[in-house]
Amino acid sequence: MYRVTTPTHTFNLPFETSLIDKLILTYKQNGKTIIEKTEADVEMDGTKVSVTFTQQETALFKADIAKVQMRVKSGEKVMASNILTVNVNEVLNKEVL
Repeated sequence: MYRVTTPTHTFNLPFETSLIDKLILTYKQNGKTIIEKTEADVEMDGTKVSVTFTQQETALFKADIAKVQMRVKSGEKVMASNILTVNVNEVLNKEVL
C-alpha cells in the first residue's frame, strides 16, 4: 500500500460474514496501533470483508512494514486470523488530493 492513497484491502474468510457479531481489524507498526476498524467500518459480502482507507489514514503510516490481524466474534466463539504483513510504500508528494 502507498501512503496518502485510498487502498482497499479484501480478506477472504472460511465462513459467511453474516455469522459475524463483532469484528476488529487492527493495523500496527513498530508495536503501535495505527488504525483499528470495526464491523461498522468495513463492507461484508458473502465470505469477503473489505476495508477502504482514506488518504489521511494511510498518511498515518511510516514507509515500512505494517502488521494486520482480524478478530471476530460469532456467537460465543472468538477467532483470530494469522498476523499478516503489508508493505507500506512512500510517495514523493504527500499532499492530500
